[in-house]
Amino acid sequence: MKVERFETGMMMNNTYVAWCAETRRAAAVDPVGSCRQALAFIRDNALTLDFIIYTHAHPDHVSGAAAMNKATGARVAAHALAGKLMRGPLMLLCSGLGLAFKPVPPDMLLEDGAEMLIGNRALRVLHTPGHTPDGLCLAGPGLVFTGDTLINESVGRTDLPGGSGAMLMRSIRDKLLPLPGDTVVYPGHGPATTLTHERAHNPFLVNLK
Repeated sequence: MKVERFETGMMMNNTYVAWCAETRRAAAVDPVGSCRQALAFIRDNALTLDFIIYTHAHPDHVSGAAAMNKATGARVAAHALAGKLMRGPLMLLCSGLGLAFKPVPPDMLLEDGAEMLIGNRALRVLHTPGHTPDGLCLAGPGLVFTGDTLINESVGRTDLPGGSGAMLMRSIRDKLLPLPGDTVVYPGHGPATTLTHERAHNPFLVNLK
């Protein structure tokens, strides 16, 4: 599976396009803003976007879904709890963050352990609550999209509604650390990393057993 990253906005959010080279079928993870660069990439590389996937329903991770859905017709996929969060108080912060947009609720609900086929490749859904109740990671061959569950040498904050530090650590321990060490981690913010690097350098994981 091939991956392209697009960094957007003052919060340095990552929008990812992941695709199967053989079939040119693709998925977008956490679309942000206008998605102009991501949509141009999809068009220029003759990709067909099948899915728009939310790792969690925070405004800075879903604000580009309307533009991307309108341009491609791709289905919007997220955990079942995402719809409730999208109707919650955090969406009211959008204007203050410069993220005024119309939220697009998911029409495809994802459960832990489900597989999403992207052409000849698959992404396995890992439910990883802690940053948010609906948090998801998406594991593919040699890679994992972690949203705000795990970030380069950090983790997502847990002081917002629905957050839990203990639950986040449990999610990382049980769902992410069992993956191979050379798994490339594509987080919601900042550069990519690997699980080996995070085990050695992430201060939040030092005492995680």
